[in-house]
Amino acid sequence: MAPTVSGKTDSIDDPQRFTRFELACYGDGQQIRDWLYVEDHCEAIWRVIEEGQPGETYNIGGNNQPANLTVVQTLCEILDELEPNSAYIPHNSLIQYVADRPGHDRRYAMDISKIRNEIGWKPRQSIESGLMMTVKWYLDHPIWVEAIHKHHDYQGWLQKNMRIEEGQHERHHPGRWARHAVISFDNWRQQTAPPGVR
Repeated sequence: MAPTVSGKTDSIDDPQRFTRFELACYGDGQQIRDWLYVEDHCEAIWRVIEEGQPGETYNIGGNNQPANLTVVQTLCEILDELEPNSAYIPHNSLIQYVADRPGHDRRYAMDISKIRNEIGWKPRQSIESGLMMTVKWYLDHPIWVEAIHKHHDYQGWLQKNMRIEEGQHERHHPGRWARHAVISFDNWRQQTAPPGVR
């Protein structure tokens, strides 16, 4: 899944906008996205490489399309369960509604029927199971999370990749690619195969 859960949660657009423990939710939180657990994504890409037809395009999605607010609330419920002694119980009290971005798309969706019917792939994880495993991983690896936050260029990376330019959200932020992908087998082969194999 795309969300990163750690001791610090920030607005995706402006990392300095909120205090350390607020969860920003744009507008009414009803924007809909397709969420895909990373291991499901990797498996789907591998299946396309191994079994896909040259020249064909396969949509890879999680078949999980809740509203953003539902994702945030689910994360809060998971944290309530896994961290019952947290000073932030209930975690949903940390949700802060903020002004929506201009032109914020209400829905992204993927039709995964082709990859399911032609290759037999479908995601193994539901939104709940994928988020649970993601949260557990971050909670089990606090040293890794802290090291990322202390990395000399962490703030620079955030500023570069999550900035607002002249009031518009940068179109291709990393999270968008983590949610869904479209892979063209021929394009992949042309870009990655060694000369003579193409």
